[in-house]
Amino acid sequence: MTNKASFLHAAMLHDQTYLVDSILKEESEMKNACQWYNHLAFNVTLTEETFTGNLAELENRVTEMRNQLAGMQKQLDEDDTLADTVLYRMMLNRLVNDVELLLKAEGKGQQVFQWLLVPYWLSDKLIAEGEVILRVYGNNWWGITNLISYTEVLMSVKKELEDHY
Repeated sequence: MTNKASFLHAAMLHDQTYLVDSILKEESEMKNACQWYNHLAFNVTLTEETFTGNLAELENRVTEMRNQLAGMQKQLDEDDTLADTVLYRMMLNRLVNDVELLLKAEGKGQQVFQWLLVPYWLSDKLIAEGEVILRVYGNNWWGITNLISYTEVLMSVKKELEDHY
């Protein structure tokens, strides 16, 4: 095992599902101190597709769509002939409706099957990967939502470590 791979392996600590479940069931200050990342999943049917992702991905998608809307509006302001184009107006209206659907969407809590205690630096990388992270009083737990994701994310972080260090 390479140094980087063994370092990543050492960073993965033991299963702490029972402890985290106990913290989350408690009606205590500790539960109120929880910081959640990527724990909500969104599934929104848009005009031509279905959006599936977490809150950060939803916010990124809304930003992209708003930028696209601004570009289309700018084209409309610069070219009066576009205003008469039915297709252009339909595209604009669809985009506006899709943005509204995303903004009104309500996320559903993801089911976590296992909680692993991970170091802070790894939790930051996992948040960037869209993984569920729970932070409580300096502890960082990674919520495993499915085993396929678990393997893929570990391989992605391992590759990043090898590429940068």
